[in-house]
Amino acid sequence: MVSGYCKKGDLEMARVIFDKMPSKNLVTWTIMVSACAQKGLVDEAGKLFAQMKEASVEVDVAAVVVSWPHV
Repeated sequence: MVSGYCKKGDLEMARVIFDKMPSKNLVTWTIMVSACAQKGLVDEAGKLFAQMKEASVEVDVAAVVVSWPHV
Protein backbone atom coordinates (compact mmCIF):
# COMPACT_ATOMS: atom_id res chain seq x y z
CA MET A 1 0.00 0.00 0.00
CA VAL A 2 2.85 2.37 0.81
CA SER A 3 4.30 1.84 -2.66
CA GLY A 4 0.93 2.40 -4.33
CA TYR A 5 0.35 5.72 -2.61
CA CYS A 6 3.91 6.81 -3.37
CA LYS A 7 3.43 5.97 -7.05
CA LYS A 8 0.25 8.07 -7.09
CA GLY A 9 2.15 10.94 -5.48
CA ASP A 10 0.18 10.82 -2.24
CA LEU A 11 3.10 10.86 0.18
CA GLU A 12 0.89 12.03 3.01
CA MET A 13 -1.22 8.86 2.96
CA ALA A 14 1.85 6.70 2.28
CA ARG A 15 3.49 8.16 5.38
CA VAL A 16 0.38 7.56 7.51
CA ILE A 17 0.36 3.89 6.53
CA PHE A 18 4.14 3.63 6.86
CA ASP A 19 4.07 5.11 10.38
CA LYS A 20 1.35 2.66 11.46
CA MET A 21 3.28 -0.40 10.26
CA PRO A 22 4.38 -2.46 13.28
CA SER A 23 7.53 -3.63 11.51
CA LYS A 24 9.29 -2.23 8.48
CA ASN A 25 11.86 -3.92 6.28
CA LEU A 26 14.52 -2.56 3.94
CA VAL A 27 12.09 -2.44 1.02
CA THR A 28 9.47 -0.40 2.86
CA TRP A 29 12.02 2.05 4.22
CA THR A 30 13.62 2.42 0.78
CA ILE A 31 10.26 3.12 -0.85
CA MET A 32 9.53 5.97 1.58
CA VAL A 33 13.02 7.47 1.46
CA SER A 34 13.09 7.29 -2.33
CA ALA A 35 9.63 8.82 -2.72
CA CYS A 36 10.61 11.76 -0.52
CA ALA A 37 13.88 12.29 -2.39
CA GLN A 38 12.14 12.14 -5.77
CA LYS A 39 9.61 14.75 -4.62
CA GLY A 40 12.44 17.05 -3.56
CA LEU A 41 11.84 16.50 0.15
CA VAL A 42 15.53 15.96 0.79
CA ASP A 43 15.44 16.86 4.50
CA GLU A 44 12.58 14.41 5.11
CA ALA A 45 14.37 11.71 3.09
CA GLY A 46 17.50 12.26 5.17
CA LYS A 47 15.55 12.01 8.42
CA LEU A 48 13.90 8.78 7.28
CA PHE A 49 17.25 7.37 6.20
CA ALA A 50 18.70 8.15 9.64
CA GLN A 51 15.66 6.54 11.32
CA MET A 52 16.14 3.46 9.14
CA LYS A 53 19.71 3.12 10.38
CA GLU A 54 18.59 3.73 13.99
CA ALA A 55 16.05 0.92 13.54
CA SER A 56 18.99 -1.38 12.76
CA VAL A 57 17.82 -2.02 9.23
CA GLU A 58 20.80 -3.29 7.26
CA VAL A 59 21.31 -0.81 4.45
CA ASP A 60 22.84 -2.10 1.23
CA VAL A 61 24.26 -0.26 -1.76
CA ALA A 62 21.10 -0.79 -3.82
CA ALA A 63 18.98 0.90 -1.15
CA VAL A 64 21.26 3.93 -1.15
CA VAL A 65 21.27 4.22 -4.95
CA VAL A 66 17.49 3.87 -5.18
CA SER A 67 16.92 6.27 -2.27
CA TRP A 68 19.13 9.03 -3.62
CA PRO A 69 18.62 9.03 -7.42
CA HIS A 70 19.73 12.64 -7.84
CA VAL A 71 23.11 12.34 -6.13
